[in-house]
Parts: sequence; structure tokens; C-alpha cells
Amino acid sequence: MLGPIFKEQGWDDSPFNVYLAKGQYMWRDMERLCAKYGVPFARPSRLPRDGLLAARVACLTSAEYEPWLPDFVQAVFRANFGEDREIGDAVEIRSILDDLSLPAGRGTRRTSPDA
Repeated sequence: MLGPIFKEQGWDDSPFNVYLAKGQYMWRDMERLCAKYGVPFARPSRLPRDGLLAARVACLTSAEYEPWLPDFVQAVFRANFGEDREIGDAVEIRSILDDLSLPAGRGTRRTSPDA
């Protein structure tokens, strides 16, 4: 969800790509944190990715009322940073929801810009 912020700063890309040293540190930090918490990590082929649909699904609800939300957020992180999947693609989000045995249609339809 950082695209508009990047554009406001005059960047057409992530500062982690614009500033080499910043990017190198961020990737090393991600590797360390993922190792610490036992989370699979593989540098994605593209950063930043469009995370709007995933964010909309997550914002549909709150963890207080939907206990699956933390699992969904972790699965999206793993898909992006562990499996190099396109998390902006509705098919990928449906796949994540299916893997969690959640009703994909309900969430992705309600988050569609056309809905």
C-alpha cells in the first residue's frame, strides 16, 4: 500500500530499489527476521507488488471477530516473500483463502473495486 506514498516522494519505485544501500540492508534484515521466526524467505522477483486486494480482504474484518485473519495475513506474507507469488492477483488470493478453507468468493467479491 506504499505506492501512493512513493509517488508523493517523487519515486517511481520502492526506496529499497532506488537506494542500493537501503535495499541491501532491508533484504538482509528480512532474512534475519525470517530466520529468527522460522518463516520461509525468498527474495521476490518484483518489489513492490500490488497488495491492494490482500489488504482489502484483511480489512473486511478484524481478528477479534474473524480468528482466521492472522493465518490469512501470514499466508499472504509467505506467498509474497517465501513463494514469489503475485499477491495482487485475485486467483492467488482465492488460492490462499481456499488453502485456509475459507469462502474465497465472498471475500474477493466484496473487495472488488466494481462491487
